[in-house]
Amino acid sequence: MKSKLVLIFCLVAICLITGCDKKEFTYDELFVDGRVIGSINGVVSDAATNSRLANILVTWVAKGGIYTTRTNDLGYYGITNLDPGHYEITFSDIEGYAIGKTTVEIETLDNIGIDNYPTSEDFYYSVNKNVVLYQLNSSLKGMVYASPSAELNVPAVGVTVVADFNGYDLADEEYTAVTDSNGAFLFSELPATANVDLRTMPFSLGGFDYAVATKSNVVLITGGLADAGNIFLSVAPATPFLVQNNFMNNNFPLRSGLHMTFSKAMQTDGFEITLTETVVKAGPVEVAFTFNWTDDIVLVVDPVAALNANTSYTLSLTGMSQDGNSYDVDYVFTTQDGLLFTYSNLEISQGSYIDFPIDGTIELGFNMEVDLTNTKSVVNLYHQTDDDPVVR
Repeated sequence: MKSKLVLIFCLVAICLITGCDKKEFTYDELFVDGRVIGSINGVVSDAATNSRLANILVTWVAKGGIYTTRTNDLGYYGITNLDPGHYEITFSDIEGYAIGKTTVEIETLDNIGIDNYPTSEDFYYSVNKNVVLYQLNSSLKGMVYASPSAELNVPAVGVTVVADFNGYDLADEEYTAVTDSNGAFLFSELPATANVDLRTMPFSLGGFDYAVATKSNVVLITGGLADAGNIFLSVAPATPFLVQNNFMNNNFPLRSGLHMTFSKAMQTDGFEITLTETVVKAGPVEVAFTFNWTDDIVLVVDPVAALNANTSYTLSLTGMSQDGNSYDVDYVFTTQDGLLFTYSNLEISQGSYIDFPIDGTIELGFNMEVDLTNTKSVVNLYHQTDDDPVVR
């Protein structure tokens, strides 16, 4: 029978988030005890200058112990002989820089998607993780005003302002400053990131309770003083509400945590959280997650596994504020679209691709960027004959 080329694509659990870590795996022929042996390596550099940083202290926990190494003269670090698991690594011991951190997962064979590897052989799995450290040389100023009415703004004295660096890999994610007698605040020696989010803590003045106020994406200046402008506090209604969240945009990323900021401090003990997926013909299915509170105001809900694409989810929150007001709200949001095959330069006839030049280049198009460095992303090209197909 005349040979023909059949293109079969198997794209499983594609990592859709840009900036995913590059993961590589190699095979070893030694006959040992058949286990995954993980390693993590990368380069540590200055976020502003891109210069490599030598002698950085690298710290991680493994097998119940604390281990360290240091970057070499080229800023390179390497960690070896790791079992499958979750690792948090910190980068420190350099004057004038914020302590950096990163997390890495050493996968099991099942999670990698390999089910035919000999169990008697070691499998070497390597994760490349480059890290940038931020100099502590940014400053930020601003003003806070309390607005007891639409016509009146008065300087808010003694307000705690929080600079939140949650979007960056920093060991210390929050810095605080307090407004002076003029309602002014000043941060010094902040990490020199591109921007920072600000929020105020609950505040009372003149018999009024004021809601938490937020200001997102305030631009910072490396080695300079930036101005956050004015923050206005409004009188808080009795019923708490969300002043900020990242999920009500109907395009929620599949591997992100749900972040929300309440208008007032909440009673975190006994606060009920439920996350469910809407499954057609099956009803709601509960989603496993972890959560944490910051200052009894900021709540982060982290799904254990990636969410499904183009799917509706419901986040149910029930509890009380610390001043005794109830909160019971359901938030419905939708995740981003999934990966779709949109184009090929192959001509199809009766289920097969025909008349393709033997020296041609196959083009495949998708609706979004695909991370083919992810070990679960597979494209196979088979040479179809009368016998079993052979992978090319």
